Amino acid sequence: MAKEITRTRSKGGAGRATKSDRVMSTERRTPRVERICCVCRTKKPVGDMIRVARVNGEFKIDKTNGRGAYVCPECVEKCIKTRALNRSFKTQVPQDVYDKLRT
Repeated sequence: MAKEITRTRSKGGAGRATKSDRVMSTERRTPRVERICCVCRTKKPVGDMIRVARVNGEFKIDKTNGRGAYVCPECVEKCIKTRALNRSFKTQVPQDVYDKLRT
């Protein structure tokens, strides 16, 4: 159930709802963070994807800061074959990164 908003003129004026006017829902929504695979372009939860990140010109396969690209585990071979990470990072990705991705 979504948040219910009551329309009053008590504090917000002009019929706008304020924070104190909102009735909070008893349901809690947990955000499901999804990312797009750079190979097949489908959305999947972050926990199901492999993240390749570029930090200061160095490529890492883990949850680090920096520019990142996500790959489905099912798409790893196609990623290696089509060099999809080269397109995602707009630069030449070394072969050892693709080798690490395979393992």
